[in-house]
Parts: sequence; C-alpha cells; structure tokens
Amino acid sequence: MQSKNTILGSFKRTTSLLSKTERNRFYLVGVLSIVSSILDISGLLIVFPAINAAIKPEELFETPIIGNVLLQIGVNNESEGLLIFFFLVLFVIIGRNVFSAYVNYIQAKFSSQIASGLVVAGFSFYLNIGLIELHKLNSGTLMRNIVINPVQYSRFVIKSQLIIITEVTIVLMIMGLLVSYDPVVFLVLS
Repeated sequence: MQSKNTILGSFKRTTSLLSKTERNRFYLVGVLSIVSSILDISGLLIVFPAINAAIKPEELFETPIIGNVLLQIGVNNESEGLLIFFFLVLFVIIGRNVFSAYVNYIQAKFSSQIASGLVVAGFSFYLNIGLIELHKLNSGTLMRNIVINPVQYSRFVIKSQLIIITEVTIVLMIMGLLVSYDPVVFLVLS
C-alpha cells in the first residue's frame, strides 16, 4: 500500500528519520510551539479588555476578575486601576514576545542541529564506501548529498513542520473561541 502524501505522513516520516533523542527534542519543541501559540492568542485577547478599559474606565472595576484583583491589591481609584491594568497588559505582551522569540530561537537551533547531524552521517556514509564507488560520483553530487540536501531538509521540512504545529494550534483556538462565543457565527463562517 502506497503511503499517502499528507502532513501527518510527513510528520511520521520525519520522526522515523530522527534518533530517539532527536525525536524527543522534536516533540519538546512542538510542545513549546503550542504553548507559544496559546500565548499569542492570549496576547491578542488581552487587547480587547484594554481597549474597553480605555474607552470606559468606569467599567474596569465592574469586570469580575480584573475588578476583584484591583480591589485586593488596594486600588480604589479608576486612574490608578487603569494605570496598573495597562502595565499588566504591557507586561503580558512583552512576556509573550520574549517567550515567542525564545521558541523561535529553540526551533532554529534544533533545525540546525538536525542538519549538522545529517551532514555528519552523510560524511560517515561516503567515508565508509569503497574508493572505486566514491570515484564514480562527481563532486557536485557528493556535495549535494552530504551538505545541501540535509540543510534543505532541515530548513524546509523540519522547520516548516514546527510552523504548521503553531499555525494549526492558532486556527483551532480561534475556531474554539468562535464556537464558544457564538456557534451560529461559526457555522455561517464554516
């Protein structure tokens, strides 16, 4: 039976090419990507209460969660509450951006480590074949097989799969929020 050319099949083929340690790191980076997606959506969702608070500051204390927190820390004034709330929003957005940048760094580092591991495996393969077989290959083919293919695989397949994990998580969260907010709107949009 021929393997289907699907995204899930691509993930299975990728994980089968990785060592156990690399596979576990791939899963860890995938989980970090999902957490980053959740924080991205959370960062967007916190903007709406901030806009509402800027337009109607008197409603800041009427919001159950925000109002209770502000009262517990001893803030009774609207302007102080608004200032503290905006600093909290700023802190959340900066924290989200720092975490997203860290996850992007981890993804790039993981991808480059996979590429270098594949390059080392390619060199090992060609060093272990006989001199006659090595002589039959031209240098362009040899360089492509040893260096270029592993780097492109790492860059275009593995990094793309990590981006797909992030984007699918965001789309699923947006769909879930639409369903929870108004199922009729979700059905009309789908």
